[in-house]
Amino acid sequence: MIRKRISARDDKTIVAIIEQTLLPFTRKHAPETRIDLKSLRKRLEGGITYVAQATGMQPVGFMTLRHIKTTLYIDMLAIQTRFQKRGYGTLFMQKAERTARLLGCSDLALWVDDTNDRAQRFYMGKGFEATYFDPNIQCYLMSKRIV
Repeated sequence: MIRKRISARDDKTIVAIIEQTLLPFTRKHAPETRIDLKSLRKRLEGGITYVAQATGMQPVGFMTLRHIKTTLYIDMLAIQTRFQKRGYGTLFMQKAERTARLLGCSDLALWVDDTNDRAQRFYMGKGFEATYFDPNIQCYLMSKRIV
Protein backbone atom coordinates (compact mmCIF):
# COMPACT_ATOMS: atom_id res chain seq x y z
CA MET A 1 0.00 0.00 0.00
CA ILE A 2 1.21 3.52 -0.83
CA ARG A 3 0.07 6.31 1.49
CA LYS A 4 1.08 9.82 2.49
CA ARG A 5 3.80 10.14 5.10
CA ILE A 6 2.77 10.69 8.71
CA SER A 7 5.80 12.45 10.18
CA ALA A 8 5.46 11.34 13.81
CA ARG A 9 4.92 7.74 12.78
CA ASP A 10 7.21 7.35 9.77
CA ASP A 11 10.26 9.60 10.03
CA LYS A 12 12.48 7.38 12.21
CA THR A 13 11.97 4.53 9.77
CA ILE A 14 12.66 6.82 6.80
CA VAL A 15 15.97 7.88 8.39
CA ALA A 16 16.91 4.20 8.77
CA ILE A 17 15.99 3.48 5.14
CA ILE A 18 18.14 6.41 3.96
CA GLU A 19 21.06 5.19 6.09
CA GLN A 20 20.74 1.68 4.67
CA THR A 21 20.07 2.36 0.99
CA LEU A 22 21.05 5.88 -0.10
CA LEU A 23 23.91 7.11 2.07
CA PRO A 24 26.35 4.33 1.17
CA PHE A 25 26.38 5.74 -2.39
CA THR A 26 26.50 9.38 -1.30
CA ARG A 27 29.35 8.75 1.12
CA LYS A 28 31.58 7.48 -1.68
CA HIS A 29 32.10 11.09 -2.76
CA ALA A 30 30.88 12.94 0.36
CA PRO A 31 31.92 10.80 3.36
CA GLU A 32 30.85 13.45 5.87
CA THR A 33 27.18 13.20 4.86
CA ARG A 34 24.85 12.48 7.80
CA ILE A 35 21.09 12.29 8.33
CA ASP A 36 18.98 12.75 11.46
CA LEU A 37 15.33 13.52 12.16
CA LYS A 38 15.84 17.29 12.11
CA SER A 39 17.68 17.35 8.78
CA LEU A 40 15.23 14.85 7.28
CA ARG A 41 12.22 16.95 8.23
CA LYS A 42 13.87 20.06 6.81
CA ARG A 43 14.62 18.24 3.54
CA LEU A 44 11.04 16.96 3.25
CA GLU A 45 9.47 20.41 3.84
CA GLY A 46 7.65 21.66 0.79
CA GLY A 47 7.62 18.26 -0.85
CA ILE A 48 5.09 15.46 -1.04
CA THR A 49 6.26 12.27 0.65
CA TYR A 50 4.66 8.86 0.27
CA VAL A 51 5.53 5.64 2.05
CA ALA A 52 5.10 2.03 1.02
CA GLN A 53 3.77 -0.08 3.82
CA ALA A 54 3.37 -3.84 3.94
CA THR A 55 0.36 -5.03 5.92
CA GLY A 56 0.78 -4.28 9.62
CA MET A 57 4.37 -3.10 9.25
CA GLN A 58 6.41 0.06 9.47
CA PRO A 59 7.17 1.66 6.09
CA VAL A 60 9.35 -0.45 3.82
CA GLY A 61 10.13 2.44 1.47
CA PHE A 62 9.42 6.07 0.71
CA MET A 63 9.41 8.64 -2.09
CA THR A 64 9.57 12.42 -1.90
CA LEU A 65 8.36 14.58 -4.80
CA ARG A 66 9.04 18.25 -5.57
CA HIS A 67 7.08 20.27 -8.12
CA ILE A 68 9.18 22.92 -9.88
CA LYS A 69 7.58 24.67 -12.87
CA THR A 70 6.66 21.95 -15.39
CA THR A 71 8.80 19.21 -13.84
CA LEU A 72 8.03 16.88 -10.97
CA TYR A 73 11.29 15.84 -9.32
CA ILE A 74 11.64 12.58 -7.46
CA ASP A 75 13.84 14.00 -4.72
CA MET A 76 14.39 10.68 -2.95
CA LEU A 77 13.12 7.17 -3.50
CA ALA A 78 14.35 4.25 -1.41
CA ILE A 79 13.13 0.81 -0.41
CA GLN A 80 14.60 -1.36 2.32
CA THR A 81 16.93 -3.92 0.76
CA ARG A 82 14.92 -6.94 1.89
CA PHE A 83 11.75 -5.51 0.28
CA GLN A 84 13.29 -4.64 -3.09
CA LYS A 85 12.14 -6.48 -6.20
CA ARG A 86 8.61 -6.84 -4.80
CA GLY A 87 6.94 -4.15 -6.91
CA TYR A 88 7.17 -1.21 -4.50
CA GLY A 89 9.45 0.77 -6.83
CA THR A 90 7.00 0.32 -9.68
CA LEU A 91 4.11 1.42 -7.44
CA PHE A 92 6.06 4.55 -6.50
CA MET A 93 6.82 5.33 -10.15
CA GLN A 94 3.15 4.94 -11.07
CA LYS A 95 2.23 7.29 -8.21
CA ALA A 96 4.84 9.82 -9.38
CA GLU A 97 3.49 9.76 -12.94
CA ARG A 98 -0.12 10.17 -11.77
CA THR A 99 0.92 13.06 -9.51
CA ALA A 100 2.85 14.70 -12.34
CA ARG A 101 -0.18 14.55 -14.60
CA LEU A 102 -2.47 15.94 -11.89
CA LEU A 103 -0.07 18.85 -11.40
CA GLY A 104 0.13 19.51 -15.14
CA CYS A 105 3.81 18.59 -15.38
CA SER A 106 5.38 17.59 -18.68
CA ASP A 107 8.44 15.88 -17.19
CA LEU A 108 9.57 13.65 -14.36
CA ALA A 109 13.21 13.97 -13.27
CA LEU A 110 15.56 12.65 -10.61
CA TRP A 111 19.22 12.48 -9.65
CA VAL A 112 20.93 9.11 -9.23
CA ASP A 113 24.45 8.37 -7.98
CA ASP A 114 26.87 7.36 -10.71
CA THR A 115 27.79 4.17 -8.84
CA ASN A 116 24.18 3.08 -8.26
CA ASP A 117 23.93 0.89 -11.35
CA ARG A 118 20.89 -0.99 -10.06
CA ALA A 119 18.86 2.21 -9.64
CA GLN A 120 19.99 3.49 -13.04
CA ARG A 121 18.81 0.26 -14.70
CA PHE A 122 15.50 0.45 -12.81
CA TYR A 123 14.84 4.02 -13.98
CA MET A 124 15.90 3.27 -17.57
CA GLY A 125 13.46 0.38 -17.52
CA LYS A 126 10.76 2.90 -16.59
CA GLY A 127 11.60 5.11 -19.58
CA PHE A 128 14.07 7.55 -18.00
CA GLU A 129 17.18 8.72 -19.84
CA ALA A 130 20.35 10.23 -18.42
CA THR A 131 20.41 13.84 -19.64
CA TYR A 132 23.27 15.35 -17.63
CA PHE A 133 26.14 14.34 -15.36
CA ASP A 134 27.21 16.63 -12.51
CA PRO A 135 30.83 15.83 -11.58
CA ASN A 136 30.54 17.88 -8.38
CA ILE A 137 28.00 15.50 -6.86
CA GLN A 138 28.84 12.43 -8.99
CA CYS A 139 25.20 12.04 -10.07
CA TYR A 140 23.26 11.71 -13.28
CA LEU A 141 20.13 13.73 -13.92
CA MET A 142 17.61 11.36 -15.46
CA SER A 143 14.34 12.50 -16.97
CA LYS A 144 11.23 11.26 -18.70
CA ARG A 145 8.54 13.04 -20.70
CA ILE A 146 5.01 12.56 -19.42
CA VAL A 147 2.51 12.08 -22.23
